[in-house]
Amino acid sequence: MASVLEEWGMCCPKCKRDDRLQIVALTSVNLTGEGTEEQGDHEWSGGSDCRCMHCRWAGPVRLAEIAGKAEIEKRKAVPPKKKYFCGTCGSEDVRKDAFAEWDFDKQEWVLHSFYDYAYCEDCEGETTLEETYP
Repeated sequence: MASVLEEWGMCCPKCKRDDRLQIVALTSVNLTGEGTEEQGDHEWSGGSDCRCMHCRWAGPVRLAEIAGKAEIEKRKAVPPKKKYFCGTCGSEDVRKDAFAEWDFDKQEWVLHSFYDYAYCEDCEGETTLEETYP
């Protein structure tokens, strides 16, 4: 399921969340003796009222669009951070086997390559690592 930011390019200018934006939109309805029936589509413009139901920011849709565009650009520039955890117990206290080599110019050990072996401190043994993007 796409987020509001992905689908509509909008987020709250204040808290940057995009999952509870409310917009005042125009729609057509048929009036009946039992009430109303919505007909067709709905529409809004950059000047329509918008509100974030998380932080209670309120303003025009255009500000949510501007904030959304900036947030999309920010996310493109900074790749999401990964977390690794133990596939058995879920602990983040994990290690990976690797090979380092001495760099004479830097005067320090430099990571050369990773191996398949992974270890969980909580399980006190070999594990498989899972990854997530928090």
